Amino acid sequence: MLGAYHNFIPGRMSEYKGPIFLYLKSIEESCAETGDDFEEKVNSTYLHELGHHFGWDEFDLAKVGLPTGRMPGEE
Repeated sequence: MLGAYHNFIPGRMSEYKGPIFLYLKSIEESCAETGDDFEEKVNSTYLHELGHHFGWDEFDLAKVGLPTGRMPGEE
């Protein structure tokens, strides 16, 4: 897990203003494993979590070109 948006309700813009949590140590470890750029991964993780503020689920995020985690229903 690289980040989290608290108060996420799929399909509904949040009445709350987050909070958004970025787990920088996890992002750093992920980048070390994959060779991804740390700053780019922080940015894309933030945008992913911000998308949840608008009620976007993993499918919605993918539609606008944002990175996704597991798609709903995947194990």
